Amino acid sequence: MQRGALMMMLSALAFSVMTVLVKLAGERLPSQELVVARAIVSLVLSWSLLRRAGVSPWGHDKRWLWIRGALGFAGLSCVYGAVTHLPLAEATILQYLYPAITALLAGVFLAKRSLAESLQQPPPAWRGSCSSHGRLSSSTASRRHSIRSGWASPCAVPRAAPPHT
Repeated sequence: MQRGALMMMLSALAFSVMTVLVKLAGERLPSQELVVARAIVSLVLSWSLLRRAGVSPWGHDKRWLWIRGALGFAGLSCVYGAVTHLPLAEATILQYLYPAITALLAGVFLAKRSLAESLQQPPPAWRGSCSSHGRLSSSTASRRHSIRSGWASPCAVPRAAPPHT
């Protein structure tokens, strides 16, 4: 097996373990405390690796570094919030939608086409994403929305009503 493929598999395993640990820790701790804890660990690891490599941690353009940090914090807050408040399967489905959303936004913002044109004629590179999203949407369209802890989700499997006593 090639080293790159092995690293991708190990990365997927590490993210799966992280998600389960966040779910378990989220039963006792607020999601923002988990975000801060992960940020501290990432800061220490990144700082030590950058220093070892002799690379400046501030890069060339501090403005984009701060923007990336703010957006990363917001994204991680959303992911950890979803993992702690939603069933794990639903949070995972939301995370798997990132590539399709990214492709849509890239087509809109980078190709300089109108949104309507982008939706009518998607580039070949992300037609598979749209097809997968269509299958997901059609499979969940007939299900009722569920509300758990204030979160509405169209992807929930309806639960049986509790027995009357």
